[in-house]
Amino acid sequence: MAGNFELGQIVESIAGRDKNDYYVVIGIGPMPYLYLADGVKKKVEKAKKKNIKHIRPLPYLVEDIKIKCRAGMRITNFEIANALNDFLGENLNDKEVK
Repeated sequence: MAGNFELGQIVESIAGRDKNDYYVVIGIGPMPYLYLADGVKKKVEKAKKKNIKHIRPLPYLVEDIKIKCRAGMRITNFEIANALNDFLGENLNDKEVK
């Protein structure tokens, strides 16, 4: 775990051209960086490297992705996109995710 971040956690970008976009943490790089993917624009094969200062952790963890990351198993873009769609569908009525 890096700071308040875990593998498989959903996060929100709070700075940069991708501000307000949601990602899943798929790797922890040299501090202070995380590797993020959304399965559509930023795919697993070319994950986004982002400074933790520019990311807001959310209290939502995708257990399947966390387990696969730790085991070194392959994660598909489809799995990540589905996890984010499920998350956004559940929080569609919330104006701000807390």
